[in-house]
Amino acid sequence: DISALNHTITFEVTSNLQITNNNQLALCNVKAICDFVNQPNGNKNIDNNAANCLTVAEVQNACLTPLPITLVSFTSTCNNGNLELHWETSSETNNLDFEIQQSKEGKIWENIGNIKGNKTSNEITKYIFNNLPAPTSGEAGNIFYRIKQNDFDGQFSYSKTIFVKKCRNPETEIIVFPNPTTDFVKVNIGTNQYLDYELFNLSGTLLQKGNLCHNNSIFLDKTQISIYILKILKNEKVVKTVKILKN
Repeated sequence: DISALNHTITFEVTSNLQITNNNQLALCNVKAICDFVNQPNGNKNIDNNAANCLTVAEVQNACLTPLPITLVSFTSTCNNGNLELHWETSSETNNLDFEIQQSKEGKIWENIGNIKGNKTSNEITKYIFNNLPAPTSGEAGNIFYRIKQNDFDGQFSYSKTIFVKKCRNPETEIIVFPNPTTDFVKVNIGTNQYLDYELFNLSGTLLQKGNLCHNNSIFLDKTQISIYILKILKNEKVVKTVKILKN
């Protein structure tokens, strides 16, 4: 994904091509570049990148081989405090697998998982990797991620690099107080915007339900009930359950 790289890449189709100083760039045989390097006119400067993208001759040679995969997208999402990586390909050729790599500073990378590739395919294939902890607000800096794609013949290429600054866990942000209480509790939902609640007795009978905003008050039944079960929901899924004691 040439457009996603953070280093110096200048590409003017009509006159000049400059791809320099990117030690992570090993994939230059995209159609626009191949068309330019194979024409007689124009200035071409390709230097100080990764293997297969070091010189004009290397790029011309790489252009003779079809791209191993066409990566449509590579994104991250936070799901209840857990980080998920999603990517999608529109075609794959001789694709063995994907290595998921992580770095705290974007320099030293470690392999944190593998997902089997789709060998050779011309159909849309979607992948997800969610077997990893998400960075939290207590961790400094960014966590960087990239994908290394491996062929059966030993060739490989890298995706663009993405990063996640932190993931918020809706459960840890929700505070219910005071507990124990006498007649009501307040619910601070933190940065969450759309939450619902359901209040039950110990027998599982639903006593009340409603919507939550910031610093909500939930008034308890004026009966002899001494224990309540409060469930907080987001998109109809329970994100936190609290036992409330009434004096």
